[in-house]
Amino acid sequence: MTMAEPNGNSGGVSVHVAGVVHLYEHEGSDIVALRGVDLDIKAGEMVALLGPSGMGKSTLLRLLAGLIRPSAGKIWVGDAELSRMQPKDLQELRATEVSYVLQETAHNLLPFATAAQNVWFAQQGARRRRRPTLDPVDLLGLLGLAEVAHRRVAELPRGEQQQVALAA
Repeated sequence: MTMAEPNGNSGGVSVHVAGVVHLYEHEGSDIVALRGVDLDIKAGEMVALLGPSGMGKSTLLRLLAGLIRPSAGKIWVGDAELSRMQPKDLQELRATEVSYVLQETAHNLLPFATAAQNVWFAQQGARRRRRPTLDPVDLLGLLGLAEVAHRRVAELPRGEQQQVALAA
């Protein structure tokens, strides 16, 4: 995992997780997904989360993206403590600093739109905040995806769909 700064600097943004617990409710009882997780990731550092299915890797990533809130503990992405942020501030964080790509390709992209249109759509939050963005076709070209820029996502193989999702 590497997290990029809003200015596009590959130096990244730091992540600090302290005592995070996350519970899911299932059929009237609580399921412990994470218990007392502590983690420090320096800006620009790359980290791999490894472990068997059901160990909380995806839950941790969803927490780091601000998609869900921890049941207990604190998470900082850069200087932002996620549990104190309002939903609109979390949306801004995801629009400018943090991205989350789901494993299932169908949930990441607009299948009826082209690859370039998907990237353009994903850049809207950054453009609204007057953040610099690359032309979608140029960005796809930098990632070796120039030949699919004007093809509908539904027509692409799953591997290329995931690459387009990363570009977006």
